[in-house]
Amino acid sequence: MSRYRLMPRLAQEAILGQHCAHARYVWNLAVEQQSWWRPGRGSVPGYCAQAAQLTEARAEFGWLASGSQMVQQQALRDFAQAMANYFAGMRIPSMTRSARGTLAQPGQNVRQKAGLNRGILTSGWGLLARRLEDKAPDRVEKVPPAYTSQRCSECGHVSADSRESQALFRCTTCGYTEHADVNAAKNTAAGHAVAARGRSPLGKRLNRELQVLAS
Repeated sequence: MSRYRLMPRLAQEAILGQHCAHARYVWNLAVEQQSWWRPGRGSVPGYCAQAAQLTEARAEFGWLASGSQMVQQQALRDFAQAMANYFAGMRIPSMTRSARGTLAQPGQNVRQKAGLNRGILTSGWGLLARRLEDKAPDRVEKVPPAYTSQRCSECGHVSADSRESQALFRCTTCGYTEHADVNAAKNTAAGHAVAARGRSPLGKRLNRELQVLAS
């Protein structure tokens, strides 16, 4: 595969930056949608369903429609492939695959790729919890993440409506406002998780469609 260095002009840099921002936003929406899935609630919308939702979002939000639909759809394709690789047991083995190639087709940048592989394997992503437990026996608590993003870390009220977007949490009861990830982290740090099967405490299904905020 040939590789080329891009040398964009200032105007082109702005356009490329917009493409990257839109792709990142669509990817994050897909991540949010995936995070609401739980076993027993049916399947999460796949690429075709998400692409249809993207078309609806572009029709409603001009700032999203101003970008490239091809770029945004590709972000959804990449996400679908990433999830397929994950469930097939392929992020870390695939990421650390050797780049040496064969005698007939030798690999490229083998030394650099070997260094990257060592760095990934040394990090031991899959062994983090085990190492923590070894170093701090009986002090590591695994907190189930279920509904920690819907629970208000201030008053404890749980509502799917409080999670207005991937970034914003606003409690529907006490009005407490916080970055959604920070609010969820506070619940996790406090050991709070909400047990539920199949539905939220309000009886609403949690397989959500893409929700787009104005940029």
